[in-house]
Amino acid sequence: MNAALKICQAFHDAQLPPGVCDTEEEHEWLEHAAEQLVCGSDITLKWRFAG
Repeated sequence: MNAALKICQAFHDAQLPPGVCDTEEEHEWLEHAAEQLVCGSDITLKWRFAG
């Protein structure tokens, strides 16, 4: 039982989180924003509200 639990836990831990970018435009913005943050600049976030 303990070995099976360890195997299941290792499999769960190895899973990647879901992607955050739906489009190529979002991916490019995310890459650019990450580059700006690494260089010490600020970024602007635009929130979309459903309603």
